[in-house]
Amino acid sequence: MNSVLLNVYIGFQNPVIYLASDLEPNSCLYNLVVRHEQVHQQINVNALEYFIPLIYDRIKIIISQMKPMYLRDGKMVKEGTNEMTAYYADQINALVEEFKHEILIEQKKLDNKRHYKLESTICQNFNKKMKRK
Repeated sequence: MNSVLLNVYIGFQNPVIYLASDLEPNSCLYNLVVRHEQVHQQINVNALEYFIPLIYDRIKIIISQMKPMYLRDGKMVKEGTNEMTAYYADQINALVEEFKHEILIEQKKLDNKRHYKLESTICQNFNKKMKRK
């Protein structure tokens, strides 16, 4: 029996944090925004570490459930390959969407009114203390 190699990359490549240009570098707000965005990136990393083994196990199940294809002749190889590729892509995309949904749930724990209010009071209190000095 011939074996088939399936390469799947799930992860984040070169994450970039963008900051508003009106934030003054090294100010309280600038540092707070940077830290907030770093926490988002850490959530992504933690989610990947948790989900990658689960996704890998699900991919093994998807592969094992793929039905063999009968190819009458060499002309059907491309058609069969395209069909198998589409099947794997659909199945893996569904997994990725599940993964993205779970990450979004975690990210929303950081991006909410209560947390934003807490963050805004941090710099307000810091700035008040600095004015008193």
